[in-house]
Amino acid sequence: MPNSSPSHDSNQNLRKHPRIPLLTPVDVRGPKRFLASTANVSLGGLLATTPETFAPDTQIWVRFNLPSGQTVSTQAVVVHSAPGHAMGLRFLGLSAGALDAISHFASRVINHTRRGLRVPRRTHIMLRRSFENTTDAEMAETVLVSRHGGLAICRADFAVDDRLYLWWPERQRGAEVRIIFRHELGSAGLAEVAFEFVDSDNFWEMEFPEPPSLD
Repeated sequence: MPNSSPSHDSNQNLRKHPRIPLLTPVDVRGPKRFLASTANVSLGGLLATTPETFAPDTQIWVRFNLPSGQTVSTQAVVVHSAPGHAMGLRFLGLSAGALDAISHFASRVINHTRRGLRVPRRTHIMLRRSFENTTDAEMAETVLVSRHGGLAICRADFAVDDRLYLWWPERQRGAEVRIIFRHELGSAGLAEVAFEFVDSDNFWEMEFPEPPSLD
């Protein structure tokens, strides 16, 4: 009779949920306590990058913040481990509030991706808190653009749901945008920020390909 590994079954279960890129500190408490970083998160668990690892099936406690500022604190079990590099964790007994927070975060990122194909384009832009205030403008550079928004790299500490004014110096035009995703890039202060236009039609003046049919 075949012998099924609990860690293998847990790992398969973890992959049922879409994994969303997220880089944020995570407080890990188990046989010892240390600070790691998340690489991605889902409703099922997370991948933690850390030189300190535990063996599979070790039950621990983790605590981390989502880009929205909401804190997730829950028990977890190690489902796979690469000693000195990373651990895959499955959440245990995630609270209803934490489930809602992670689900909301994941759906916003996924919906932004599905709304239209994104095209690589490096463009210098400026982001500021309002149309009138030009003194707090932050330089940014797009990495990807879509009909509905884009993904940019900047150093500003913008948060999810912030409404900003995007100014495109090259074309001397601007539009209101809303931050829908933030992903820190290491310790240099850089971050990826995904934004969507609040009310703008073909801001980038480009022809975007239609997304492929899912039928």
